[in-house]
Amino acid sequence: MARAASAIVATVALAACAEGGGVTRLDGSILRPSSDAAAPRLPPTSDAASAPRADAGPFTCTSAGAYQPVEGVQCSTDTVTCLNGCTEYECQEACLSADLPCYSCVYTNLYACSQSMGCQAEWDAYVCCAELNGCLAEGADPTCVTTECASQETLANDCFSATYEACAPAYATCFP
Repeated sequence: MARAASAIVATVALAACAEGGGVTRLDGSILRPSSDAAAPRLPPTSDAASAPRADAGPFTCTSAGAYQPVEGVQCSTDTVTCLNGCTEYECQEACLSADLPCYSCVYTNLYACSQSMGCQAEWDAYVCCAELNGCLAEGADPTCVTTECASQETLANDCFSATYEACAPAYATCFP
């Protein structure tokens, strides 16, 4: 399941941003601006489109925030039976994918643990890149994060992989 971090990062990034993480442009033109965004705006006029616009400067990102672990058993006994019959990563992923509450619990708890062990900065950089490149927008190309944010994805996955063994107890709580 060590490769699972790579397979699920885009999906989890979507959930993180949908729950409040995001990017604040200095000009304030985003879907989820932070409450402290001081955004210069043009006065409302009928010819606002032709008015000169000041350079808004670089994008800034806010933290995607740490995941909160899921408590309690989320995985069915059928999922456990399926996983026990697996010898390959693809089989494990198929078993988890067939039980969405289990899948969510395993990866949420894995990420929460990894973030608490020092991977928060790597995760934030990855989510920031995805947001800045439009990868989290509704209808975005699913390959966007792997093409536009490959280096950030690699850093986040390397960090998560380094904590995988230590974080096993965190996702073991998902199983009966």
